[in-house]
Amino acid sequence: MNTSGHLHQASEEWVKTIDEEKGYSSIDARTFRTLIGRMSGYAFFRAVLRHVQPSPFDEARLLAVRRPRGPLRLEWAAASWMMLSFRGGLRVKRGGLFALSTAEVPPRASQSVLEAGCGWALTSFALAGRGICATALDISEKLVRDLQKLKVRLGEPYVSNLTAVVGDIFRLSELNAKFDAVVSDGTYEHFLAEEDRCTILRSIRAVLRENGVFVVAVPNLHNPLFGSVVDPKMPAMHPFSLKELVAELECGGFWVTETGFSFVNPGFAQWVQARWMIAAVRAAGVIFRFLPRPLKRIFGAHLYCVARMTP
Repeated sequence: MNTSGHLHQASEEWVKTIDEEKGYSSIDARTFRTLIGRMSGYAFFRAVLRHVQPSPFDEARLLAVRRPRGPLRLEWAAASWMMLSFRGGLRVKRGGLFALSTAEVPPRASQSVLEAGCGWALTSFALAGRGICATALDISEKLVRDLQKLKVRLGEPYVSNLTAVVGDIFRLSELNAKFDAVVSDGTYEHFLAEEDRCTILRSIRAVLRENGVFVVAVPNLHNPLFGSVVDPKMPAMHPFSLKELVAELECGGFWVTETGFSFVNPGFAQWVQARWMIAAVRAAGVIFRFLPRPLKRIFGAHLYCVARMTP
């Protein structure tokens, strides 16, 4: 993808931050594996998985369901319950309560995901580790080179499932590819002008397949603790509320199907004001999981939306 044209000011500042290694350091493979492992506890990433990770029940026909004492035909409601139970960890075995046959059913092709403005590309690496084809795109050539080297050091399945490319979030159509999902975590808010963000939404729509999904997370600057924890070196951000983000996505041609709040992303340590805060933030993250939604709205470090293209 050619990025030799004029760059947006926020993109230029990001490239400068990476090139001069100011506040965004490279990372070793061992530490990165740890961060990938922590992604499963990140609410934004779990939302991404719900929409892009193929389930065995999504890929196969229910050919036969039997009870030990004779055949049993399940209504759709019961079948749906089984699907949810399977996703929650239930394993259905022959000879048990039910027997499931999925023989001779070809698997569905893996979902393809674009992470637009990827930074460390934790989402892309975590998806690739689960067998999902991920493309990590960033405007910084240096960062993308670092990600390509990191992918090789980590080995499989990242080598096979992840592609790191240099690209402009304003010109995604130049990738000449379509994706089942586009994800963005901590990028969208750095473009302060609404007109620029509308252009980004059009760019994202251009690369989504029919019924494609866009999952976006932005920092919750209304969190009363945000300013006292985050280092001032963090680039300027638009202070989204969840209501405002939903409205902007809908104006941009999407309909929002899910909203939520996350605590810190696993790579948060690079942005704290002091190293002693890291352990305290991680402890708070454990408590955050059990908070009711009204308190998550206040103390969440990020808010996210899952949206699909309107016809």
